[in-house]
Amino acid sequence: MQWAIAQPNAGLVHSKVKHGQSILYPIGPEALRDVMSINCYDFEKPWGLRSYLKRIMGWGLITLEGQHHRDNRRFLHASFNIKHIRALYPAMWQRAGLLLEVMDQEMRENGRLDMAVCASRYALDVIGVAALSHEFNAPTSEDHPIGKAFATVLDPQHFMIQHLALNIGFEPAIVERIPSRANRFIDKEASFLRKSCEDILD
Repeated sequence: MQWAIAQPNAGLVHSKVKHGQSILYPIGPEALRDVMSINCYDFEKPWGLRSYLKRIMGWGLITLEGQHHRDNRRFLHASFNIKHIRALYPAMWQRAGLLLEVMDQEMRENGRLDMAVCASRYALDVIGVAALSHEFNAPTSEDHPIGKAFATVLDPQHFMIQHLALNIGFEPAIVERIPSRANRFIDKEASFLRKSCEDILD
């Protein structure tokens, strides 16, 4: 963030790291659009990161790359055409109104808001209705078990950051076998999430 503020017109920031490696940070709108949209298939997520996320959310649009990602996107494309999206507007507006009420109440009680938490609860609610025909009622339930499980397993705690670094630096299949706190933690939360999704689908 400091580099981006210090170089407001820079599209990229170049950083040298250990062992002579380089990292390029896209910070300008054109660079971000290139990486995230126009030429996204030229920029693959590291295998270790994908393998780590796969344990939590399975193989899908977030974890797949290349032709597998294209096939998955094509399969899901019909569900996201404009006709279907417009049909969801009333549900999205209703939940947005509910979320605003909750946010207003939290501001009065606490004097501050965590927007990341609010956005996650709203997203969970909309996904539940749009994709699963299931009411999570996440905006009114701060400790919704599914939302809490996702937030917990993706929380950047020190032992989880170390575990992610191991997945990127070493073969993930070996890292998964280490009897560590992080592995036990992921196995527990991922099992709960899979069971919850299976129950909803059933």
